[in-house]
Amino acid sequence: QGLKYTIVDMSQNGNLGRVTSKNIYLNTVKTTEQITAIKHCNNKDHWVIVKGFVTNRYYIVPVTSAGVGTPLQQNIGQVHPNTGPNAGSNENTIGTMRASAQGDNLAINYRIERGIELFDFDNSTGQLSNPRYWRNRSWGLPYGREFSPSGQYLYCSMIGAWDIYQFDITLPSSAAILGSAYQVSDDTRGGNIQIASDGKIYK
Repeated sequence: QGLKYTIVDMSQNGNLGRVTSKNIYLNTVKTTEQITAIKHCNNKDHWVIVKGFVTNRYYIVPVTSAGVGTPLQQNIGQVHPNTGPNAGSNENTIGTMRASAQGDNLAINYRIERGIELFDFDNSTGQLSNPRYWRNRSWGLPYGREFSPSGQYLYCSMIGAWDIYQFDITLPSSAAILGSAYQVSDDTRGGNIQIASDGKIYK
């Protein structure tokens, strides 16, 4: 039903926090569950990024000490598919969006298409660029993704096949990145993956 935010005042309720404003709309355009935050280059502010539903429009929201700003809008990259047996359903947009620790890359999945897309990100201006897209129909359904601490590798977990693949994103083309695919896990359990403070990725 759109992009909303809630304000929590952490100085209230014995410093446990209290909701002071709830479900404030930034827009009423349908968005996906794929959302992430990237630290601004000033090391204080953040960008919150979410993708529109069945579109290639991204909403990039500046969050500063002054509050939640007006979303920047950018059309770039692939359109989430709206065809086939799951046309118009959220099956097309289930999954995660993830940013590198350096704040210079953003990755998103295309579940039904079994595809992955990578962008460069400018954390000073909030602009996406240089989309690279690759897919493999023999994969399971892409769901979770995470970057290595160095930012060289992207890891993706697949639902159904339950595999985790590593990609070298420093390579110069989508084809080269796809060609670098290396299966690091064939665990029988699937789900999201996320890096922890110890630099290791957990599922």
